[in-house]
Amino acid sequence: MSTSPRVSDDDSSDAKGKQFVSKRWLYKGENGYVGQRLNWIDRPTINRRALTSAIDYGYDENDLRLNGTFVYSNVEHDVELDGLGATFNLNYRRSRQWKTKLNLT
Repeated sequence: MSTSPRVSDDDSSDAKGKQFVSKRWLYKGENGYVGQRLNWIDRPTINRRALTSAIDYGYDENDLRLNGTFVYSNVEHDVELDGLGATFNLNYRRSRQWKTKLNLT
């Protein structure tokens, strides 16, 4: 499993109270992977906070390939809003002449 370093702009001279953290982890297996990106932002000067998370995955074996993403967001700015989203992709290629593709969003 690999991870990316945490990022923060607390020390920036023009941050004016803004803070954020971004994190990514990724696990790679023999035929696939799964990973996640998390972002948190706090902007007290404009009364806004946000949290987002995206989980991505993929699987590849012989003629079949699957991949996709699940996304969640929560934003607090005067009101609290939640959002959800997803993508799913399937590719099957039996030969050079025959290929099937399915994409859902």
